[in-house]
Amino acid sequence: MDRQTIIEKIRDSADRYGASNPQQYKQLVSRYKNASDRELFFGLFTFFYDPDLQDNAYQRQQLAGTILFVSEKGSGKFDNR
Repeated sequence: MDRQTIIEKIRDSADRYGASNPQQYKQLVSRYKNASDRELFFGLFTFFYDPDLQDNAYQRQQLAGTILFVSEKGSGKFDNR
């Protein structure tokens, strides 16, 4: 999975469901388990600096940040939080 796909999935999910929908969160995490470390990091981190992604910034950043936080140092492996 490339970073653009990650960006689109996070953006669409946050805009539609918000950042705290547990079912959507689990689905996203399961999709990202096989993403490369680099693509995952830059796909998620982009929400904190790209001016084009600042609509609904709180929900998007919260969702991206939560997924980034629970990934084990960007390894693409997630703990079970």
